[in-house]
Amino acid sequence: MQIKNGDRVYIIYDKRRKWVRKALEGNEFHSDRGYIKFDEIIGKNYGETAFLHPSNHKVAILPALFSDIIHSMRRQSQIIYPEDIGLILTYSGIQSGFKIIEAGTGSGTVTSIMGIFCHPNGQVHSFDIRDIAIKQARKNIEIFKSKNNCFVQLMNICEEDLNLHDIDFVLLDLATTWEAVPKVVNNLSSNGKICCFSPTIEQVKKNHRVLKENQFFNVTTIELIKRAFQVKPNATRPLGRVNGHTGYLTFANRNSEIPLLSKKYFSYYSPENIGYILVHLGCSPGDKILLVCPENEESPLPDLFNEFYNRNENGNGNGDDNVHVIKIPKNPDLKDIENIFSSLKLENSKFEGIIVDSIKSNDLVEELHTFLENGRVLCILGQFMELAKSYNDQMFTLNYYEISTCELIKRRVNIEQQGSYSKVEQLYNPGYITVGRKVIDNLPSSTQNRNKVKKPEFIETVLDVGVDFPESMPKEEKKIDYANIKE
Repeated sequence: MQIKNGDRVYIIYDKRRKWVRKALEGNEFHSDRGYIKFDEIIGKNYGETAFLHPSNHKVAILPALFSDIIHSMRRQSQIIYPEDIGLILTYSGIQSGFKIIEAGTGSGTVTSIMGIFCHPNGQVHSFDIRDIAIKQARKNIEIFKSKNNCFVQLMNICEEDLNLHDIDFVLLDLATTWEAVPKVVNNLSSNGKICCFSPTIEQVKKNHRVLKENQFFNVTTIELIKRAFQVKPNATRPLGRVNGHTGYLTFANRNSEIPLLSKKYFSYYSPENIGYILVHLGCSPGDKILLVCPENEESPLPDLFNEFYNRNENGNGNGDDNVHVIKIPKNPDLKDIENIFSSLKLENSKFEGIIVDSIKSNDLVEELHTFLENGRVLCILGQFMELAKSYNDQMFTLNYYEISTCELIKRRVNIEQQGSYSKVEQLYNPGYITVGRKVIDNLPSSTQNRNKVKKPEFIETVLDVGVDFPESMPKEEKKIDYANIKE
């Protein structure tokens, strides 16, 4: 896919210096490491590298996906983080045709992503009381290309009535969510759901009380914690910095006879893991996605992702070509992999996202690399850290950027008459998610007329501490396996 004039591009120098910019003819992007002329990259393919002037430092030019835009967009208020947005998508079960109310537009981030997943037959009606937030949100919604089915309006829904009926889902992101619940309850359909996002436990307690008073059922409050991992030979461990508390998500539904979750989630196929993939994969409904699942095992991923991604031109859920499923042995050898993927080679297939479900192979990424669009995401979901390490190493060898491994820990908040407390729901292994972005580096690392450019590990590593700087580290005559040392 080529970079067009007016596209939003994701420019990566290293893990701390990343920028989303609009590529316009005649314009330039400037940073502390140099500048780049957009005329030099417009017309070239995404997922390739370029040199900054005059430093000759190398950067990767990728398409700006959901998670890239969320952290870079201008806003007048705090954002809901991608991990929490993923939970909103899975617990609401958003699909084409959904009618949604959002109170507290904020940056317009969640508005846009809900609009993407209910497109083309659904609508998101969002309300805010701040005119400055509304103006910025409308600009952000245009960045996500969701303006056709996202409608933002200046209104205080706690004081005014909404002329909207048979709503499938309501999201409340307000300082006083409990005041809005009685106002929107009559707008919901008989099977409708609601979510209240609140940062404090005092707000959560009021939400529980009001939801039960207004005949909501299955009232559940969740806090999600993301723990990223440092992946190094003999030094794999959680990072020192953890994305701690962002907010509490309280979900409930109107119908007591149906469960809160529309699909069955279990083990590491949890709603938080699936939601994380939905946001970080960066694919919209209708994009081509490849699922690689183990044969002779019942994987729920095809059903789960078909619900979110399979759309035909009319938005109906029968776009059979959107999600392509391949089943291979759980421990395939190279011959198995080549035989199974031969049909895709004949079709010359390319996918906007690839998801691997618990396949143990040291050769699989190299084969999948051929079928992934440049700049897009390869995602691996599995139960064991050794699997995450293997794929992390394979991506690193193939010069993937933005490689990261994490686990998501869900805490359920129990609200009782005597008080409230958190219960960590970790009865099963939460699993590990590894993602990376495909980059084709065709530029020389050094030439006679260029300075030596940065090594790719400065961009690809997920480390916050203990980064190796070879030029400053003493050389070891003999490598010592400190993790397995014996007396």
